[in-house]
Amino acid sequence: MKLNGKCLCGAIQFTLTPKDMNADVCHCDMCRRHSGSVSMTIACEGPPIFILGEEIMTTYKSSVWGERCFCSKCGTHLFVNSPGFGYYGVAVGALDNKEHSSKVHLDKEIFIDKKPDFYSFAGERPRLTEAEFLAMMVSGVCTGDSDKAKK
Repeated sequence: MKLNGKCLCGAIQFTLTPKDMNADVCHCDMCRRHSGSVSMTIACEGPPIFILGEEIMTTYKSSVWGERCFCSKCGTHLFVNSPGFGYYGVAVGALDNKEHSSKVHLDKEIFIDKKPDFYSFAGERPRLTEAEFLAMMVSGVCTGDSDKAKK
């Protein structure tokens, strides 16, 4: 299955292949600042294929292992990537809603110990603290590749 998406102004348009239709929510300080709220992403098989506007996408290296990609024209948050771990994630809000919204499932929440008290998501799912999530990343559990996680 291919997913299509774009930024708010439409200057960047892309297609990609999701690993599944499971969205993860991140409550860490960086994700909340970058997205303006919570960060909801779907893991992808690899980087997106750009239909339009790749040259105006800005990539900001936000940590030693992560980068955030956004439209330099309208500021739309598009991707959260960790290439060293083989992780490429697309912001759920950047996907073409009519085409995909009914297929997305909220799978897990990470950095739950950083979540502000004024909101919460209904339903049962794994909720990992910062320490639990980082331990999984180092062990390769989240990426499925322990060799990449050790690099």
